[in-house]
Parts: sequence; C-alpha cells; structure tokens
Amino acid sequence: NDLLMAPRTLCAEAKKIEAPCKRALRVQTALAMELLLNVPIRLQNLSHLELGKHIIRMRKCVVRLVIEGKETKNGQPYDAILMPELSRLIEEYVDHQLPVLQRGKPSVWMFPGYKGAKTHPPFRKQIMSAVKRLAGATLNPHSFRHLAAKLILDEEPGAYGKVRLVLGHTS
Repeated sequence: NDLLMAPRTLCAEAKKIEAPCKRALRVQTALAMELLLNVPIRLQNLSHLELGKHIIRMRKCVVRLVIEGKETKNGQPYDAILMPELSRLIEEYVDHQLPVLQRGKPSVWMFPGYKGAKTHPPFRKQIMSAVKRLAGATLNPHSFRHLAAKLILDEEPGAYGKVRLVLGHTS
C-alpha cells in the first residue's frame, strides 16, 4: 500500500520544497512511479518518452500514451488512454516542473537528462531510492512489470490473457 501511495506522497512533499529544481525532480520521480504503476512499460521506453509523439495531450485531463511496436523490445505497440489522475499529474509536470528541469533548453523528452533523454542508471537509482525510502522495498523499475502481473492475478486469478496484454507480451 505504501508503494501505491508513494507518488501522492512525493507530490505532497514537493509542495513543501522551496528549491525549484529539487521540487521538479520530486514531481518527476512521482510521475515516473505513477506511470510504472499504471502502464508497466520497460525503463528504456519510459526514459525515452517524447512529448507529442508518445505523450499526447488530447484535451484537459485526457492524455494518451502511444509507443510504436518498432520501439518496444518485443515489437508490440502500446496504446492507452491514461487515467484522469495520471493525466493531471502529467499536465502539472509538463506545464510547471519540466520547464525548470529543461533549464531554458526546451526539448521533446519527458524525462530530460543533460544531453537528451535521462540515462538509465541515474533514472533507475532515482526511482529505486524513492521506493526504498517510502515503501521500504528494494524494487527496480522492471519489477513494476512483475508487480502489475501479481496485482492483476490477485484480483482476477487465471487472467493470464489480461497480464499478457498489459505487459505487451506476445505469449
């Protein structure tokens, strides 16, 4: 339960942080975790999300996530309308926090690094540190995929087809 609430906790913490960059990074971590909890994509896809290409704002509080098959490990496309709460978090992040992280150099990356998209080792550490601090667990970004499968099967025993679809597996 602490893990599922972690993104909300991070957002609440961010509101109390005065330093703009630290506040933006806290919201960024919340967004990354919330995305992994809602759409358990691989870290490669998460770190390389582009605004307008993968993250499409359709209207207020309606965001669509689109990843072409050629960009996924198994060639399966991913296309989902995100939940309103997640869509609102994306809008808050893109409108208010992302410009701080871009440091006056706008880019297409949802999670910008110094030269392009945020690289895997620091992004993985950022997420894992938050999980450890807030939930007391050691959970890497890929483990969110396993967690999604467990949560689905706990709720619907035998729903392997649903797990396959959510994870984008071919079999």
